[in-house]
Amino acid sequence: MDQMTLGDFLTTEDGFVPELIICSLSQGFHWLRITSGHTPTQFSKFIDFKLNGYDHIYISASIKDEIIAVFNGMVKIVPFAAQ
Repeated sequence: MDQMTLGDFLTTEDGFVPELIICSLSQGFHWLRITSGHTPTQFSKFIDFKLNGYDHIYISASIKDEIIAVFNGMVKIVPFAAQ
């Protein structure tokens, strides 16, 4: 008997799991990187640029939470490392 993982529910037909990476830049302002082509349609107007297979969005906290709520994939939070 094999145990199912969360990835089993998120995997698309081709075995690929889209990801959303969040980095908080300042209080209430965030940088989101979403696998290109997987930004929820209603938020595509917020894409600032596309680079290296990701849609890049700089957004406020309230809209970030809305995007996360409807995103279908893995969500990863990374810290901002100021140099």
